[in-house]
Amino acid sequence: MYPVAVSTDAMNSANHYSTAGRAQAGIKPSTSTYLGSVAEGELERKVSEATPPDAAAAALVRPECTVSLTCNRETSTSSRADMDVQGMMAVVCTHIIPCLGLALAMTAHEHHGYYERLLEYLMPRRPDLRFIYLDLMCRFAHKVPTIIKSLKRRGLIHPDAVCAPELLVPWMHSFDHNMECQLEYSPLYRLGAGCRVGEQTEQLWAKIKSFSKIARYMAFHHYWDNMNLLLEAITLRTQATLPSTLRRQVNKNEAKIGELGGDIWEQQIALDGQHQLAAAAGDCAAPPPTPAHRADLYLPLSSR
Repeated sequence: MYPVAVSTDAMNSANHYSTAGRAQAGIKPSTSTYLGSVAEGELERKVSEATPPDAAAAALVRPECTVSLTCNRETSTSSRADMDVQGMMAVVCTHIIPCLGLALAMTAHEHHGYYERLLEYLMPRRPDLRFIYLDLMCRFAHKVPTIIKSLKRRGLIHPDAVCAPELLVPWMHSFDHNMECQLEYSPLYRLGAGCRVGEQTEQLWAKIKSFSKIARYMAFHHYWDNMNLLLEAITLRTQATLPSTLRRQVNKNEAKIGELGGDIWEQQIALDGQHQLAAAAGDCAAPPPTPAHRADLYLPLSSR
């Protein structure tokens, strides 16, 4: 059973012109599946302010990473005057499926406050969350304990619940960070997370980028509703093709293991034989027999 893990990031090109469809400005969106209550709250708030971390959390801040991150803002009041949506932010699972209610239309430039709102919505619903991937996590991680403490104080998470997700930078992004930061936040150096991609949001953005070039000129309610419909279509298609995709990957891995593992096993048998011959000649003591279960490591899963 894989631990629950999510990735989150922003895409500036999923924006919307404020003058588009002005004649239909009074029509409200009719959907709230992915762009939902969190996004609506941000539109009403206009600019979200980041929550300052408490003293205990601030003390956990490690030496700042030297990489330059233009998206690393505590707060933001700036925005393009001709845009009522500056971009989109989303949370996706490890299978590149966007999470319900966790897409957000940004009314200002990307900043910490948006990620706080998303985590405040997500963590009470999934307190079993194990990994969170964010490209600026080295600058944001010290705020997560404050968010969890606030949720417990407000009764949104049980006070005794164990809610301590591991905070990581996606492995591809982490190569831009200095080595100290990579050792702390890269999943390649974290037990149980090294096999995870962590770049799922980038793959989601690739799927909606072409549509975003059209959506920015739609009336706002069309932009909102069609984004929700597109995210739903991506979800349904991914769910439909996921079993066959995983099966193909398993078959590919089994073939590779069989190819490489068979060679390794044959070499081990030959090496054991050489040791036995040497021991019979009195040159050295006979080695312990090769454990029978070792061969099983190189057999296809379907053959075990």
